[in-house]
Amino acid sequence: MKFNVILEQDEDKMWIVECPTIPGCISQGQTKEEALENIKDAIIACLEVRAELGFPLIIETKQVEEIDKTWIQEAEKRIEEIEKNEIQTISKKQVFQELNLNRQ
Repeated sequence: MKFNVILEQDEDKMWIVECPTIPGCISQGQTKEEALENIKDAIIACLEVRAELGFPLIIETKQVEEIDKTWIQEAEKRIEEIEKNEIQTISKKQVFQELNLNRQ
């Protein structure tokens, strides 16, 4: 069976990987490849534990809204500018709030 996973690099440059269809199934690695290998072991372990506890093995996930690709690109650009200190310091949360106001 194939599982969708979410990959994200944290502030310490570690790659965090999560399997959203299995609650609590998270792993990490120093590289994307390592994180992806590690999540395979985590998926097996999580499924074994959920089976032992009598929990459903997976939960249903759905996509609820499509976000305009240009909105995502603009958010990434603004966050990159913040991280490089090229623009006035504002929080990432403020970036998304501003972009959401512009979408409406």
